[in-house]
Amino acid sequence: MLQKLEQKLKTNGLKSLIGHKGYRRYLKVSGSAVSLDRDAVKAEARYDGKYVLQANTDLSPEEAALACHQGSGR
Repeated sequence: MLQKLEQKLKTNGLKSLIGHKGYRRYLKVSGSAVSLDRDAVKAEARYDGKYVLQANTDLSPEEAALACHQGSGR
């Protein structure tokens, strides 16, 4: 994702990325200069390989995760 963000920043500029919620949190804007916020990237790295499941159900967390995986074809 970071390589894609760096490429888009070089080719498309800031305006195309500010509206993108996923990218915006990794950008640091200082005046007219834009760069990757390496601290934000490092902080988010702790979630690599993990996901959050939010459901409105009476199922246990294990049952909800299993139902989600079965429903997605995994």
